[in-house]
Amino acid sequence: MRVLFVTEQFVIEPLGLGYLAATLKKSGHIVDQLRYTDKNFINQVRLFNPNIVAYSVTTGKEKKFLEINDMIKASFKVFSVFGGSHPTYYPEFQDEEGVDMIVRGEADRSFPRFVDNYEVANAQPKVLEFGVLEQNLDSIPFPDRDFMYKYEENMNNPIKNVMTSRGCPYACPYCFNSIYREFYKGQKFVRYRSVGNVIEECLELKDNYPVEFIFFQDDDLVLNPNFKELMEEYGKKVGIPFHCQLRVDHLTEEKAFLLYQAGCTGITFAIECGNVKQRYDMLNRKISDDQILSGAKLCSKYGLKLRTENMVGLPGESLGMMLETVAINQRVKPMIGWASIFQPYPELPLGKYAIDNGYWDGKDAFSESFFETTVLKTKIKKEIVNLQRLFGVIVTFNLPRWLIKILIKIPNNRLYDKLYNVWKQRQYGSLFR
Repeated sequence: MRVLFVTEQFVIEPLGLGYLAATLKKSGHIVDQLRYTDKNFINQVRLFNPNIVAYSVTTGKEKKFLEINDMIKASFKVFSVFGGSHPTYYPEFQDEEGVDMIVRGEADRSFPRFVDNYEVANAQPKVLEFGVLEQNLDSIPFPDRDFMYKYEENMNNPIKNVMTSRGCPYACPYCFNSIYREFYKGQKFVRYRSVGNVIEECLELKDNYPVEFIFFQDDDLVLNPNFKELMEEYGKKVGIPFHCQLRVDHLTEEKAFLLYQAGCTGITFAIECGNVKQRYDMLNRKISDDQILSGAKLCSKYGLKLRTENMVGLPGESLGMMLETVAINQRVKPMIGWASIFQPYPELPLGKYAIDNGYWDGKDAFSESFFETTVLKTKIKKEIVNLQRLFGVIVTFNLPRWLIKILIKIPNNRLYDKLYNVWKQRQYGSLFR
């Protein structure tokens, strides 16, 4: 079979698609990707001549991909498959015009098996439901990096991404993991690759592709039961500087030292909200200010650059509460104080909370990303948007509370958008160095 993945332009490799491409190629299928923004996109589709066109879709982008699918189907007879988070959480997506099939959940087994048995003349299933989670992650081929690095800017990006595990051990009510594990009840949800398997992938990456930096995309790298061995082996055999993500309450002196020794130069951890009551009760993040500040101190001790993750515009959040988030970030002193705008995805607990408590009607369309605006009913929408744009600058330069209040009351403007983009590019350049 000839399988075409249609993607948008990306910076971070879509590892999920890379894994699928590797498995499909191993079975003898011909696989390629095309960006829908490419010049002569339809002509390129024609040249590849696919049997199956596949899309990975997140909520907020489903309409765009449906339009692209309609455009392709107007010119070619293809079978269209939609996977990713949107079809997983909204199975009614299968009824949208032009959708031939949806895939729900992890597709390492289900989608390649479907392609192996696909017959153009026969009726096909409408839904590939949740299957059995692959427990032996070492059995899955490494993601196909030739596939992911088809475009020069992706190939030449000095930062490459790797995952040592699958599944998050937490159930934060604003995150898809809060209900994702329920789809796989009775199965081991958090799974880890062996140390040898991870090292082999990193060495293959090092030997064959331009790479100056590795970003471990695991939700919490230090929870890996083989963390000590992984760090020791990575430091000895790979030696490429890296960045990782973790929960700050799990960072100990020993783990910080192991990270430093292995070549870690920076860490990302989430604060999310500065108001302790909201953090504990609404977000179910039982992490104290002292734990956050102690973790930041450990990072400083070992020269680990910090990136914090935060949200503004939570249901019922006041301006004062948002400024508490600013304040704790100013105490932590991250290189990047990253902030998004809360999006109330209706299938998630916090989305349902927003609907049940009148903060959202559950109908307004989402933005394509959580960096644009809020759909919640609030009197401080302007302040939420402005604070998101200025958050990093405010934290980096430790702007006083009185000045912040003035700056975020100015009407939303292009200058703030420009400042946000310039600052982000500058700070990320320093973080991954």
